[in-house]
Amino acid sequence: MDARGLDRVAQAGSAIWALLPKLVPLAYRVGRWVRTLAVLATVAAAITLVATLVIDVPTTPAPVLAMLAWAALLAYAPVVLWLFHGALQDVLALPDWLRSSPDLAKKHAAELAGLVLAAHGDPSGLPAADRPPRRVGVREVFKAGRMLLEARHDLPGYGRALRLLNPVFLVLVAVALVGAVLELGVAGVAVLLALVVRLLG
Repeated sequence: MDARGLDRVAQAGSAIWALLPKLVPLAYRVGRWVRTLAVLATVAAAITLVATLVIDVPTTPAPVLAMLAWAALLAYAPVVLWLFHGALQDVLALPDWLRSSPDLAKKHAAELAGLVLAAHGDPSGLPAADRPPRRVGVREVFKAGRMLLEARHDLPGYGRALRLLNPVFLVLVAVALVGAVLELGVAGVAVLLALVVRLLG
């Protein structure tokens, strides 16, 4: 980050310090949840694709293209969820990133220390009112995205968190969340069909 960027961040101090104690713990909790769902969706997509190939291996151009389209559809949810997870990881890196400004480090040493702890899953350094809820759902995912969008002018040029979290991306994430859940069911059905085909074949 250059000196001009540091100056702009320093000037935005009040907005940042109102936002980060809520955003960092939320990003930690949502990030863990999204990572788990992304792993499950990735495994489900791979299982579904293998099971589909067990049922029928395409050999002519049209079925091959259909299989490629099916693979792309299966990859959608895992890819978007991993991108969202990467954006949340950028949020968790914010406290260390802000420490690169000597002025901010001096003025907000205690807050930064609490935020660093929260970024690693320990919200004890935050005021009690800013500690995150125990359960995280779709609503909290969108809340994290909205908070980042509100901060985009205060954190100029800050990585994937601000490039990816825009309204269009949040809609893609919502679709990916639904798609990931559906993929888990589709994987089970695909495995059963593959077993039936093998047994009857």
